[in-house]
Amino acid sequence: MGTSTSDFELYNYTPSTSAAALFAAVFALSLLVLSVEVIVLQRRAKKTISVTMDDRLNHSEYSMVGLSRKKPSSKFVCLIVGCGLETIGYIARAYSSKNQDKILPYVIQSMFVLVAPALIAASIYMIFGAMLSLLDCSSLSIIPARFNTMFFVCGDIFSFLLQCGGGGLMAKSSSQKTGEILAIIGLIVQLVFFGFFLLTEIRFLILARGRADLTLKFGNKWKIINWTLIVSSIFILIRCIVRTAEFCQGREGYLMSHEWTIYVFDALFMTASVWVFAVSLPFASLFDLNMVKMAVNEFKVVPSEYESRY
Repeated sequence: MGTSTSDFELYNYTPSTSAAALFAAVFALSLLVLSVEVIVLQRRAKKTISVTMDDRLNHSEYSMVGLSRKKPSSKFVCLIVGCGLETIGYIARAYSSKNQDKILPYVIQSMFVLVAPALIAASIYMIFGAMLSLLDCSSLSIIPARFNTMFFVCGDIFSFLLQCGGGGLMAKSSSQKTGEILAIIGLIVQLVFFGFFLLTEIRFLILARGRADLTLKFGNKWKIINWTLIVSSIFILIRCIVRTAEFCQGREGYLMSHEWTIYVFDALFMTASVWVFAVSLPFASLFDLNMVKMAVNEFKVVPSEYESRY
């Protein structure tokens, strides 16, 4: 790939450097906050388990009664990496706005901003699957329990690859149309899987209300987690609908020829989807469900006793 353009105009408008820099800073802050929260929650969970369980549980036994000591944090990796891609994407966009004769910064911003939501969606799928397992509610999922996470993540990966290919091809005039088609297909795949996943989440929420034992064991933490997933999913779903419409309209369409649309329907909506997690994590997370399941199911610690120690 060359680093300079010929007569091909990268943008249909004069891109804003300050707006790109602002969202680069916002996503960098999101990356920092989420990373710190996950590390703190993991360490706090380890300490709490050690105290509550009186060191009776060694590492090899964790998977027998909960997720494991490390697995909850692994569900947030894609979310954090997604924030990293958004950060790099908007840094590249800020640089590209001042260097419109160079293709590489444009390709980076186009590709990273386009595919980052797919990684964030992957975390949402994995967190939901882990939550179902910890709550012993796998039967409430439309997709069979053992295939639930794999089904949605595989769809997400397929969407991710299509969007990556499309984002790269759109930087050249000769392959722009092909790139747009690939991006549209990738976004439609993401929409289908994400829409189906949202239905699965809402169905679970409705059916789980009849399970009084969930509130008895886990309090309202599982509800906070599920609502976090639903709200974040809605933001991403709306973003995907708008981006799909953008590519369907083509380069001369309103959405692609007006910069404000990418900042409102992509940058702002993705910021909201990420910060839903940042705000809710201190109050409810997989770490909490994991610890409660260990305490209540394996060691018969009543919820009130666990909460007082926690």
